[in-house]
Amino acid sequence: MKKNVTEYVLYRWRYIIGYTLAAILVTAIFVFAAFLLPDGLRAEEKATAVASGSFTYGTFNPDLVANLPYHLLQRTSFALLDVSTFTIKLPSIILGVVTIYGVFLLLRQWFKPNVAIITGIITTTIPAMIFAAQDGTPTIFMLAVSVWLLLSATHVTRRHKPELVWKLLAVVLLSLNMYIPLGIYLNLAVLTTMIFHPHIRLVMRRMNIHHILIAIGLSLIVMAPLVYSLTSKPEVGEQLLGIPENIGSLKAALVSFAALIFGSYAPGKEVVAPQLLSLGTTAVVIIGIIRFLMIKHTARSYIIWFWALTLIPLVVLNQQYVSYLLPLVVLMLAMGINTLIREWYRMFPHNPYARVVGLLPLSVIVVGLVLSGIARYEIAYNYTPSTATDFDNDTQLLPKAVAAADRVGDNTVSVVVNQPDMPYYLLLARYNGHFKPTTSLDVPTPVVVSGDYAGRSRIQKAPTEVFTSRLQERSDRFYLYTSL
Repeated sequence: MKKNVTEYVLYRWRYIIGYTLAAILVTAIFVFAAFLLPDGLRAEEKATAVASGSFTYGTFNPDLVANLPYHLLQRTSFALLDVSTFTIKLPSIILGVVTIYGVFLLLRQWFKPNVAIITGIITTTIPAMIFAAQDGTPTIFMLAVSVWLLLSATHVTRRHKPELVWKLLAVVLLSLNMYIPLGIYLNLAVLTTMIFHPHIRLVMRRMNIHHILIAIGLSLIVMAPLVYSLTSKPEVGEQLLGIPENIGSLKAALVSFAALIFGSYAPGKEVVAPQLLSLGTTAVVIIGIIRFLMIKHTARSYIIWFWALTLIPLVVLNQQYVSYLLPLVVLMLAMGINTLIREWYRMFPHNPYARVVGLLPLSVIVVGLVLSGIARYEIAYNYTPSTATDFDNDTQLLPKAVAAADRVGDNTVSVVVNQPDMPYYLLLARYNGHFKPTTSLDVPTPVVVSGDYAGRSRIQKAPTEVFTSRLQERSDRFYLYTSL
């Protein structure tokens, strides 16, 4: 007897198999980016690691409240797996996968499944997304919280089951968003929509009072460190609000902002992508913006309008946060793709052959955007000269140098570095008892001296071994001396 297609195991498990393969592919892309391109750590990643490592459970420093949840994740990574390039980047890689999954779920709620799949694939290969997902800094944390906050708020307003879980998740994410610089503006967009949008206001009025009380209590618990920090050090609030220390020329800021979005510049500095939008992505986003301008009175239009009008001016003045625009870009990208598909179907509403043929140019557009995104990322970090000065793999080389020193002496190995580098090396030493960082050459041998150490020229002896890196412009990273 001939089997029906629905009886096959592959058919019944098609969604689980598809989602699993997609998750593996996304993780592979982010891991590849983390350890092959650009294959190293930049100064901002080391500073973030030092901030995370300085967190202690007995005391709390108000200066660490910005992006505190991310620092706790990274601190947990250190506690479980010690400090290494992998553990510094691990929280970002995990959050990157969570973000892409959230993008897919959110777009399935706002658009059709085909739009969600196409946009999710393109989002994964946007250079800014790839970089944020492998960069050991809190940028990806903002993207993850924003996407999942919009998703949970959507489920709450549509009263999807389990209602209490989605409500509590939304409240937790609203609270966590308060720890992120500029995060408050998405919260305000959500709250103003609750007040001014008629349907959302009606949904809020019908909420279970016990659920509301539980949510308020949970929010107070999550925000307790933030309240303490703002009370003891109010200046922290300025950083979280995104108030710039110095406001320069608005014209110069706009020109620089346009270059970050559409132009090209050296990656690895405070801003972390070769350019946010390619020409192809820009065209689809513009289509999405034009379509979005025609949409009125929906809850999502309320949120996006308020969020965009408050976030974009502050990003222009604080351009280190340019990647924070990525969620808005993804939403407009999805709107543009949805418009392209819908308009083609509208041209041939009763011709299935025309619909199938119409998929060919759309497929070319999607494949082009995906391949160009990967190529732009690869070219930017393989061939940009600043990569050789902004990234290093000293964290991987140091254990090799210390192990070589252990083989030729019995003393605890001293690693001589410059004073500005001491906090990071103290962090490494805390999780590796085989060496002791210092800024002085007056130490017993064997000793490992950083290639950047300012006083290395005073050493008269020849090094026993030199440890080099192909990444750095100055490739001599560490020197091993058995005598000084």
